[in-house]
Amino acid sequence: MGIHEAEAAMLKLESAKCSFDYGRTAYYREKVRDFVESKNASFPGTPVFYDLSQGRTELPKHLGDRIEQWMANHPNYSPYMRTFARNYLISLLDDECDATVYGHLTECACEGGDFYLETGVIYLRDVTAVSTIG
Repeated sequence: MGIHEAEAAMLKLESAKCSFDYGRTAYYREKVRDFVESKNASFPGTPVFYDLSQGRTELPKHLGDRIEQWMANHPNYSPYMRTFARNYLISLLDDECDATVYGHLTECACEGGDFYLETGVIYLRDVTAVSTIG
């Protein structure tokens, strides 16, 4: 992958205009569950929002700035949305990473789903939750 893929992914996140739709909770939950299963299968025993590059790759400043602007444009998002976006873009920049792990969360976010992590559970607002334990 590379910088062009990371910039395209950031543009996709920025251009998503959906807001959280409580009628789509089952869809959001499915995407989060797919992420958890994929992450646990590929990276067992690692933190939920894991830097797949294991610190090999840094996020360029201009992409970090875009993430901060994206977060500012979505004041209801939890700080975990920032962590997800950073790790997703880093995974696209690192040739040794499988960025598809974060793809499920990207689909969720682009459709208006946002989430936060608390004590081993990913919450979709206060509507539903997915355990991160495999």
